[in-house]
Amino acid sequence: MYINLDSYSFENDNISMIRYMIIYLCAASAAAFTVYGADKLKAKKHLRRVPERILILLSLIGGAAGGLAAMQLFRHKTRKAYFYLANIAGIVLWGAVIAFMILRKGGI
Repeated sequence: MYINLDSYSFENDNISMIRYMIIYLCAASAAAFTVYGADKLKAKKHLRRVPERILILLSLIGGAAGGLAAMQLFRHKTRKAYFYLANIAGIVLWGAVIAFMILRKGGI
């Protein structure tokens, strides 16, 4: 199959990639929110907890918005500054990635 690259628009790929990234970030945030909530429930019931490194990893790989929301809603891990730092760093990191992609190809 022959693809004519003269008529192919690479900007459409950039738009699609940004959309997929936003969908990914929403899914990752929902997952992080759920895991933070489950950990809070386990803490109340004195069950085996989710390791802190897993919660931080979820925040850094895209779930920072959900992690931060869960921290506030469930009042979970709010005394530990490094959880705030990890979630804010995750938001800044992914915001910078999306901003770079938008600016690289001239907008959405």
